[in-house]
Amino acid sequence: MAGIPEIDMLRELARRLDASPHKGRSRIMSEHSTRYGISVPTLYRRMKDVGVWSSGRKRRADAGSSAIDPETLQKIAGMQRAATRANGKRLLGAEDAVEIARANGVSLDRVDRGTGEIVPISVSTVRRQLRQAGLDARTLARPDAHVEMRSLHPNHVWQVDASVCVLYYMDRAGLAVMNADEFYKNKPESFQKRARGMVIRYLVTDHYTGAFHLRYFEGAESSAMLADLLIEAFLPKADPARHILHGVPLMLLADPGAANTAGATRNMLRRLLVDFRAHKVRNPRAKGSVEQHHNIIERSFESRLTFQRVTSLEELNRYADTWSAAFQSGRIHTRHGHTRYGLWQTIRADQLRLAPDEAFMRDALTGVPQLRTVAGNLTVSFEAREYDVRGVPSVNVGDRVAVARNPYRWPEEIMVIETGTDGDEVMFACPAREVDAGGFAVSAAVIGQEHKSHRTTPAEAARGALDVAAWGGDTPEQAERNRRARAAAYAGDIDALEYLQDIQTPTYMQRRGTDLPVRATRTTETARMSAMEATRALIGRGAVREGLFDWISSSYADGVTEDGLDEVLAAWTARNAPGLRAVG
Repeated sequence: MAGIPEIDMLRELARRLDASPHKGRSRIMSEHSTRYGISVPTLYRRMKDVGVWSSGRKRRADAGSSAIDPETLQKIAGMQRAATRANGKRLLGAEDAVEIARANGVSLDRVDRGTGEIVPISVSTVRRQLRQAGLDARTLARPDAHVEMRSLHPNHVWQVDASVCVLYYMDRAGLAVMNADEFYKNKPESFQKRARGMVIRYLVTDHYTGAFHLRYFEGAESSAMLADLLIEAFLPKADPARHILHGVPLMLLADPGAANTAGATRNMLRRLLVDFRAHKVRNPRAKGSVEQHHNIIERSFESRLTFQRVTSLEELNRYADTWSAAFQSGRIHTRHGHTRYGLWQTIRADQLRLAPDEAFMRDALTGVPQLRTVAGNLTVSFEAREYDVRGVPSVNVGDRVAVARNPYRWPEEIMVIETGTDGDEVMFACPAREVDAGGFAVSAAVIGQEHKSHRTTPAEAARGALDVAAWGGDTPEQAERNRRARAAAYAGDIDALEYLQDIQTPTYMQRRGTDLPVRATRTTETARMSAMEATRALIGRGAVREGLFDWISSSYADGVTEDGLDEVLAAWTARNAPGLRAVG
């Protein structure tokens, strides 16, 4: 807004312009422009803004109207945008776009008000109207609006990223500068000569304080490099008095690159209870803190390497540590007004999660959770101890659940890992089962003194709901009583048999068969009596007793059938008849 002295100056200028002929206005404006150091167009605009002067020129009758309809403008702008590279370089100019549009039947003509003839619309008019409609390349290339994000405390959110140090590479002579004429970006064959010796800058930053941990690696970006960086950042440093950033964050943000989404890295972060999130592709602003610190390191540290000979990667990292400690302890952060390390020192004990030993984290890189079966008392056995999984809401007896050590409370707790409906992993801390001297769970009910009920599992709840629906009642117990009383399920409303009578079945023809040519015969063997049984039977029929048993035993060694008794009796009687006795 113009001040009082400026308004007075503008009023004086307006008075002189009104009093001067039209030809003298240029001289008056030039004098004021030179005296006050303000351009002539700005003077005209400010007089108009404060309302002290008007040119008196009439507004054109067609002012604000467009000679090109909005659909045509959008088509031309769309053609230019479609022919734009990912790096923002526009390949199709307005003149070529207009030519292609006309060749494809798009009308780009206007009526001359003076002559009434139809004349083509100029390319300059197309460019101007694209700008007025906000469809020109410069306007479309402006970044999207973003939502400001904040973290809550130190170690709440960390961000990690890797960047190729395009200015430097390692060779036998040490660190060297990549000259632009030798490593021009459009000559990949030159770039590939040094690709294996490229220096990769890995950086992890604490979003709340801006504190960071920096490490250089040689070679192509890999998941192994990322794991080494994170393990080093999580653990206390060799010189904790100068490098204080450590601990395991609650959340880690990274780009969706292959190295960051590798299974090994995710395994370790999952076991450390870190919420790992990868931002969407081509959205580096999501981790703007680490991106900005890459720029700071390039300008404030790597620029110094021009004046220093570095012979090895180890030496480069030592220089980086020295600079990092000085920078984070001495430079004021513009956002919060403290040094990075100074603000990080305000972290509370409950916010600083101390990392387990390096061996555990290395093992977590390749280790996967182990499967255990849930016992009837809702416990699982893991590494010679039992753990209570009643706190896992979806667990059932007999389920197989994935378990792993709790890195911060082992062996007092384990983690049960489940996959939610959204595909994300959910972890539940499960305590060890405490037992008394007799080996019983201290939480168990004492016989004769108390009663305790277990937590209803999802399977039990589902069974109870189904039973109530089928047999009626308000509780599963009432439904069970109704079932035992032989009540019909679903109150007999379900027809499970009667409807079968209404089903129309086809009438089948009787098929002709063939008699079986083989006749089966069956032989039944008559039971035989022993010599003693036959003797008794014959005596009962009047046979002479004396010598009968011995005769039957010698004459009928295989026994006698009941049907053959008459024949045997006749033979014995003839043998004992008078005058016919056999001699010797």
